Amino acid sequence: MKKFLLHISFLALLCMVLANCRHDPDPEPEFCEYDSSVEEMKKWYYFKTGTWWVYQEQTTGDLDTVTVFDNSAGVSGGFDFFNYYVHHSHDGFDVNYYFNSSFSIHCLTETKCTCHKVLRSRYEPGNFVGEGWIFLYPLIEGNYTASNGGWCTLDTMHSAYSVNSIIYSNVSQWDIPNDDSEDDVHTKYWIGKNFGIVRRKNLSTNMDWILIESIIIQ
Repeated sequence: MKKFLLHISFLALLCMVLANCRHDPDPEPEFCEYDSSVEEMKKWYYFKTGTWWVYQEQTTGDLDTVTVFDNSAGVSGGFDFFNYYVHHSHDGFDVNYYFNSSFSIHCLTETKCTCHKVLRSRYEPGNFVGEGWIFLYPLIEGNYTASNGGWCTLDTMHSAYSVNSIIYSNVSQWDIPNDDSEDDVHTKYWIGKNFGIVRRKNLSTNMDWILIESIIIQ
């Protein structure tokens, strides 16, 4: 009887040890399904000196030639960056587009993804209009970021978008209710892969600029 009880006690102890030693598998790591690489991002947001675009306003017929006059890209302080400046012939203003990965955070609608931010600032000598981190990458439909008390939202990803009878593949449509770079007015931007801005609309003034000609250097 003692031997029987001894065996039972041993088996119970063994079961307890095995239970405590059980190793549950580690949870599967979460991966972002979107490409957030800087090199892919540049195809949407980065352009080099020699690039120019011509836009036409749809009501007045006015033209605006936008020319890249300075650009740089690389790694600084361990962070990826790119930077370029354009001049607008219509109003004489310059616009700067800037990215630095030190400002990158998790995406608000896809927290397992890292979202890069693109700043747009507008100015002329003696007159700084404003700036805001109004664009994001990767391009996740419905994703958004805060700017000047409002939300900059990627409304729609177009697989094809027609502008002036030209069809552009892969176009992101952005809604900016308080555009810091345009004196806090409500704007919309349509940005095409390898083309940049193909349409820009000021909803406060109804000025609607569409791309009619370009030379792109990336």
